[in-house]
Amino acid sequence: MTQATNNLAAYIWSLADLLRGDFKQSQYGRIILPFTLLRRLEGVLEESKAAVLSEYEKVQKMKLPEEAEEKMLLRATGGLSFFNISQMDLSKLGESGIKANLESYIQGFSKDAREIFEYFNFGEFIGQLNDANLLYKVVQKVKTADLSPKAISNHEMGLVFEELIRRFAESSNETADPVLLANAENSFKDCKKEKDRLEIFKKDLGTFVRFYEFMSQIVDYDNKDLEKLSVYARNLRPMLRESLIDEDDIDLNSVVLSHYRLSEIRRQDLKLQENTDEYKLMPGDGLGSKKAKDIKEEFLSQIINQLNELFITDQLTSSDLVNYAYTIRDKVSENQRVMVQIANNTPEQAMLGDFPKAVDDAVMDSNAAHQNQMMQLLADPAKAAGFARVVFDLLQRGAMD
Repeated sequence: MTQATNNLAAYIWSLADLLRGDFKQSQYGRIILPFTLLRRLEGVLEESKAAVLSEYEKVQKMKLPEEAEEKMLLRATGGLSFFNISQMDLSKLGESGIKANLESYIQGFSKDAREIFEYFNFGEFIGQLNDANLLYKVVQKVKTADLSPKAISNHEMGLVFEELIRRFAESSNETADPVLLANAENSFKDCKKEKDRLEIFKKDLGTFVRFYEFMSQIVDYDNKDLEKLSVYARNLRPMLRESLIDEDDIDLNSVVLSHYRLSEIRRQDLKLQENTDEYKLMPGDGLGSKKAKDIKEEFLSQIINQLNELFITDQLTSSDLVNYAYTIRDKVSENQRVMVQIANNTPEQAMLGDFPKAVDDAVMDSNAAHQNQMMQLLADPAKAAGFARVVFDLLQRGAMD
């Protein structure tokens, strides 16, 4: 750690001088760390802020879900993984109404960034700082620190955070119960052991699946049990998570279907009238003249069926859907990195790489020409995943032809 980064960490930690008397030592870090992070994020976002705000004005009119909005806005950041849609920054919060302004500023961050502040219970500490008449003083001191990438690199910023966390740990240990600390350390060690075991098992499972799928192409194992184990392992691995997602049981016994929508896909007139020549079954003829199915026509038919199932097809013809799928396919095919991943992986594996983002980018680039389809895909992640699979099939088929 250089003297400059050490001095910067010391300056930031001097915020503790303002907090002393109104807050416990163990609380200093929970105020200083999120404020430091906020200032750093502000500096990182400075260059793309105007572009994001401009894009946000357009996205608001589209009435998209939050997840779809984030995809659109992230494109305006120039490659960052977060953004902020608030007009505020630390220099614009003012003194009057600073609490409400700061809370609004935090809510303007994208979801992942907001969750970090929520982890620190930052909203609660903002309220306590305001009640102690310290919020304005803290903000004034924080905003004087230049934490932009131009002033301090990511590596140096990491060293600063490490030093702040070390000081936070020291201040917490001075007031912590030794018994509680010992129990926490033991619990942490046990959790780490279980996490390590899970990671090793997941890696072994993935290795087995990849090895078996590769070897089964050149060795005929002729073993149904081994094949079943491979299928089971392939589907089990994505379900091995560190945290359990609660799924509430929903009682649908009292649900009444009061609104529904039918979407017309295909209509065919059958001309069957009594007492006419047409009211009969035509006998078969031309025995032996049946032609083999055209492979390309059959593949196109499958694609159309898949697209009809995905999209609400009112005002969209089969030709519209197919042309759109091919448009997205052609756009994705320009990405050589993605094409290499498609050529060397299964659809499930490709969905874990750069392919989904490439499809999202192509969909969002199609805004003007294919508004209907784009809106449906951005509003429904499950539909977007299904469409990505169609595009994968088209790309894979194109590579084979």
